[in-house]
Amino acid sequence: MVPESPQLGQRTEGLWGAHTASIDWCEDNYTTSRYIAEFFNTMSNVPFMAIGFYGWWRFLQAGAPHKYALPFLGLSIIGAGSFGFHMTLRWDWQLMDELPMIYLVMLCNFLVWDVDKRWGYRGVAAMLAFDVGHTAS
Repeated sequence: MVPESPQLGQRTEGLWGAHTASIDWCEDNYTTSRYIAEFFNTMSNVPFMAIGFYGWWRFLQAGAPHKYALPFLGLSIIGAGSFGFHMTLRWDWQLMDELPMIYLVMLCNFLVWDVDKRWGYRGVAAMLAFDVGHTAS
């Protein structure tokens, strides 16, 4: 006998078990696949990963300094983390979704501080302190 499909609004457990994340978005869980908790939220991250890798590759191909190509890789990492989070709704993947966003913003701040030499080590220290503090909390 084939199991019934879940009704709209009905939560089911998929391959990853019950979700442990502190956030559950507006999409019904495991309605499209038992392998993906939030199918459309998960799939919407594929372009972010692709665009990030493409931008990184094009930046390097143009001969730009490697440090300025890193934000594109950061975008891909955010996409991968968000993909994993929405696929599993697990706490560890939620961190892989949220923390890279903070790190990418700090990386971009570092690149600005790198151009504006007045900040020097104070800017780098402030950025690292923020990242470590936010990660630890």
